[in-house]
Amino acid sequence: MIQDASVKVFDYEVIKASGWAYSKILKTTVLYEGPNSAVMQVDFNRHRADDSVLSASKVFYTLAMTELGWKLAGASIPGGITLVE
Repeated sequence: MIQDASVKVFDYEVIKASGWAYSKILKTTVLYEGPNSAVMQVDFNRHRADDSVLSASKVFYTLAMTELGWKLAGASIPGGITLVE
């Protein structure tokens, strides 16, 4: 859990060193939607610069309704990916 939004979560230099150039969303699915919260699944591929697939992943996002609209409350990637060193 990250309490401070200014904390570094993604280290793109580490991610790029793995061969990653870009990501592409393949499919989004709303798994649950209520008045104050929602859960969605996003299937995506990570690609190398030559467009070959580096990895295929799923991420689950938990969203919360705030006075300003939907906000990301949490994310879970089964199996994980390199985020920071």
